[in-house]
Amino acid sequence: MLGQLDAAQLKSVLFITRVDTNPKRNARIREWGVRGNRIANHTATHADFDAVSLADYERELLACDCAIRDMPGFTRRGRCA
Repeated sequence: MLGQLDAAQLKSVLFITRVDTNPKRNARIREWGVRGNRIANHTATHADFDAVSLADYERELLACDCAIRDMPGFTRRGRCA
């Protein structure tokens, strides 16, 4: 997908759902940002907003934020406490 975006001279935002530190996945995500695309926070496990409390949902957002905030191209979308 990155090659196609580059060829079309387009940039995109990748919303990440994760908390792990798997090096292989991190390398793929990092490449997204290195190529000038944005990496944005999402929930850690893609929790169902209708099935969790607001406090749990906020914890999900912050957990994801902690896992990806140092990635190149990171940009926070939305506002967390």
